Amino acid sequence: MTGSSSKEEKLRALRDRFAADLPALLEDLDRACRAAESGAASDVHVAHRHAHTLAGTAGTFGLAALSAEARALEAVLRAAQDAGLRPDTADARRRLDRLRQAARLETTR
Repeated sequence: MTGSSSKEEKLRALRDRFAADLPALLEDLDRACRAAESGAASDVHVAHRHAHTLAGTAGTFGLAALSAEARALEAVLRAAQDAGLRPDTADARRRLDRLRQAARLETTR
């Protein structure tokens, strides 16, 4: 049991660190999305990678709502990237707001 408890403690510590870093990660994602809305295709790719990474990391730590909202934003960015277009600003902003709300709800439990 000690090994299992130790692993759980390590995972909890990593999750807590992720939660502490989340405001900065969301700010980075917001900045990347703003650049994508007015910039080049490479900016869309950067924003997409931020959303993808956030979705996967949140899922790893069992933050299902946060992961789902990041995946939704990722889909918006991926569609724009595939079409060679800038993402829909209103949709991206709405997704970011929902992502922030999910982050607040899931990291304050």
